[in-house]
Amino acid sequence: MRKMTVAVVLTGVLSGLLPGAGMSEVPVYPADFEIVALAGGAAPWTSYLGVVIDTTGVGSWCRVDEADRGSGTCTATGSVTLSVAGRNAVWSAIQDQGYFGLAPTHFDPGVGDGSFVELRVTGGGATHVVRTQNTAVAGVDSVVVALNAALPDSVQLSYNEIMP
Repeated sequence: MRKMTVAVVLTGVLSGLLPGAGMSEVPVYPADFEIVALAGGAAPWTSYLGVVIDTTGVGSWCRVDEADRGSGTCTATGSVTLSVAGRNAVWSAIQDQGYFGLAPTHFDPGVGDGSFVELRVTGGGATHVVRTQNTAVAGVDSVVVALNAALPDSVQLSYNEIMP
């Protein structure tokens, strides 16, 4: 019994020393990492969802109903917390896709309504805002997919370019 206990403890200690072990809980994002995401219908008669995540990973989500689109009043709906692993995944997508180098606006003028996503990301002392409407932009879409994976199933940003 004693040998087994020692072996389990030793295995646990050694696995913590292996490359990559436990790395998902070590922050790879900067201390000022924040994200604000808005996504939904582009037409004035539709609603959209907003998610705000602060530097601690705590955030809230809200819905802007069609009656409030003019003012942008967001009806608070609930709170969310992103784990360190979730924030790491989102930050990695931001870095991998060169998000901070993207043009601020991507728009298909041939589509009258459709859907949009807008991301405001702060990290490493910089803030960058990108809005896409009715067009796929890998550098934005990958970040939203990573953010959705980190959010609860009940809080998902949706727009046409990432919908199956």
